[in-house]
Amino acid sequence: MGAWGTDIFDDDETSDLRGGLEDLLVAGVSPTDASAKVVLDWDLSLLDTDEEGRLRNGRLWLALAVAQHEFGVLQPDVRDRALAFVEAGGDVADFETEYQAARRSALRKAAKLLMSKPKKVRRPEKFKAQRTAWQLGDVLGYRLRSGRWIVVRVVGISESGSSRDAHVELLAWQGGMPTTESVRSLKRLQTIQFEEHLKDVWKTPESPYQGEQLERWAQAWRSSPRRAEDEARIRRFDGIMQLPTEHEEDFDASRVIALGNQTCEALGGHELGGEFPYPWSRFEELLEDHFDLR
Repeated sequence: MGAWGTDIFDDDETSDLRGGLEDLLVAGVSPTDASAKVVLDWDLSLLDTDEEGRLRNGRLWLALAVAQHEFGVLQPDVRDRALAFVEAGGDVADFETEYQAARRSALRKAAKLLMSKPKKVRRPEKFKAQRTAWQLGDVLGYRLRSGRWIVVRVVGISESGSSRDAHVELLAWQGGMPTTESVRSLKRLQTIQFEEHLKDVWKTPESPYQGEQLERWAQAWRSSPRRAEDEARIRRFDGIMQLPTEHEEDFDASRVIALGNQTCEALGGHELGGEFPYPWSRFEELLEDHFDLR
């Protein structure tokens, strides 16, 4: 299971579960039948408890309950199982110590939500796939709200179902309107967190060492060939962002100019993790947070 935070839907399974329920509701399936199918698809037995009487898959029951509440179709039995999971302490112990307080807070907020009256039934809108027309190597100028221009280059294309997104790196240009010639040899701009990422690279989750062994491993890493490899990896992926598509409601074509296409090595798969800035206003927030650009 991949996880990226402590909130209710901050892992692959709970996110997929919510998406499955949403897809069924979008397709016109009744809330009762949609929920029943989710329970069946995820193999959630109503009587599935461990040796100590705790509900198994409580995390998934909680996700289902919160998703139902969001769409105004909360079922009492699902709510009760989710609340029982939270009252029993939830899965706080499954998180590392530094994240337990945040997870405990997320569980409490979810329980408070489930105790409140759901809004009226809301059928989620049918998802409209968005496909960018930008291609690998495309160089784009983007005018910030401040009037300054930045330049990005498409370094990867990801496709999922009928969606197609462009992933970009930021090039070292800040100021007036760029031209195709002026951006021909620009280097990549690293984030303001880049140096900190280099310092912390040895703390990656892949490390088998914990506690007092960790620093000894770190010292050995700093003088090994692995360090250069890891630093190159961090440098390569640092600051990669998914560009909002031209179909977003707040897209302003007058703030984007095409600056030709440059040959570049394509990133793919997990390399395109990065940030996902939707809508375009979020893109500017990320530029400020990660590159101190305004």
